[in-house]
Amino acid sequence: MDGLDLKEICLRDIDTGGYALYQTAKTLSTGKEFIMINELADGELIDDYIFKEIINFALINRYGAGLF
Repeated sequence: MDGLDLKEICLRDIDTGGYALYQTAKTLSTGKEFIMINELADGELIDDYIFKEIINFALINRYGAGLF
């Protein structure tokens, strides 16, 4: 209820976009860099939809859900 337990997420059969979302969540929750900007900017790895979701995650993390 109060957060996301990243250790409980099963990564088996996850696609590239899902893995990017997972690594972004780890980065935002810990402050350690688990995904790099150049990976996020690679259109062959991250499609536009996933990129938009990552931007939304970052905005919510910074400003809170009230932003939306």
